[in-house]
This record gives sequence, structure tokens and C-alpha cells, in this order.
Amino acid sequence: MTAVDLTATSTTELVQGATHVYKEVVVETPATAASGDYLDIDLKKWACTKIKSVFGNIHSTANSVVGTEAPTTAVSAGVLKITLGGSAATGIRVFKLIIA
Repeated sequence: MTAVDLTATSTTELVQGATHVYKEVVVETPATAASGDYLDIDLKKWACTKIKSVFGNIHSTANSVVGTEAPTTAVSAGVLKITLGGSAATGIRVFKLIIA
């Protein structure tokens, strides 16, 4: 299966901390997301210089059964790439990023 770029179909929002040292960003993928798919997040959008935490969840039943799932992450030129991993199931993924 070919990995899919979910960047354009995912929702990314700064939910708190716009004027603080630490900021929280929430990212939600579409329900079609599968292991190996990826998305890119431009960290410069929030003046981010450091990633403090990336916490991921999968919805095995949309908006009902939620489990943790560890993605693979890498930063290059101010862009965070999140590659979905863990479960081979297709479903919504939600990531909480703590950035500084």
C-alpha cells in the first residue's frame, strides 16, 4: 500500500498558548488515515523552535473507542513530518503537540 499525504485533508489548530512560551496544537486526520500515511506541519506558522511532546491517539470506532498510538516524527527546515504508525487499522488519528 502506498503512503498517503494527509496534510491537505487534516485539521490543524492552535488551541491554547498563542502568547505563552508553550503552545498546544491539535491535529486530526480523516477517517481514511492508515499506518504509513503522513502529514506535514509548518512549525514556523506558530513561531515554534522546539517540539516538547507529540502524543497520538487512534479512534478504532469513530469518536467512541480511543487508544494511544505512537507516530514517527522528524523535523526538517521547520516542518514537522508525522508518520502514522502502530495499528494497521484505518481510522481517525488525533495528535496533541506541545511546542515552544
